[in-house]
Amino acid sequence: MINTFYQALGTKLRTYRKIRKMTIGEIAREINKSIATVSKYEKGEIAIDIETLFTWCNFMGVNISSLFPDSQTNSVHEQIKRYQKHLFERLYFYNYKGKTRTLCNGVIECDNHTCKVRLYLFAKDIENYFDCEYLYEGSVTYSDAYTNFVVNNVHPPFDMIALSVPTMTGKSEYTIGLLSSTTTRYENIALKTLVSKKPVKDTQLLEKKLKLTSEDLKNIRSSNFFIVS
Repeated sequence: MINTFYQALGTKLRTYRKIRKMTIGEIAREINKSIATVSKYEKGEIAIDIETLFTWCNFMGVNISSLFPDSQTNSVHEQIKRYQKHLFERLYFYNYKGKTRTLCNGVIECDNHTCKVRLYLFAKDIENYFDCEYLYEGSVTYSDAYTNFVVNNVHPPFDMIALSVPTMTGKSEYTIGLLSSTTTRYENIALKTLVSKKPVKDTQLLEKKLKLTSEDLKNIRSSNFFIVS
């Protein structure tokens, strides 16, 4: 559990470093610190000074402001005032990959003051989702009927993901929506997606909800639309 400012900052630095395929040694040489010190920075065990942080971010090509929480706590986004009951800090989502017959996962984190989001895709461990294959940043738009996310990959190939799900009520544990994206191989795809408030460990439930049914295929053939209901 991340419970301090420096732990949160260190975790983000580590995530960006791994996404960019950089080693601790490379960072250490650039910021003129030992590998042990860089490791402590990433674990939040010691505080990092602003000059070192700036050099680190500049080397990775990361906007330093993206590492900090919003400081204007009294300036609340207008959407938040209207859709207060639909807010969340974290959501988990799942897709089913038919070719390999595997379940794929991801996590969405939202800053409820700015409506900005981070999306962590293909986490090895859903409980430790910062260790992921791809990281996306973007925004969320709320409405009474749907919640829509649009995010961009922070590292090449800079693909975009758009995820639209029915807005969950307080009683809903999960909902089914549609994710559309351009893959890392530049293929345009659309996927049935389950979004939940908590990690879902029931793989049978996930496969049942995410696999295309004969009724889905029938609707696609008749309407030429991919409709998720």
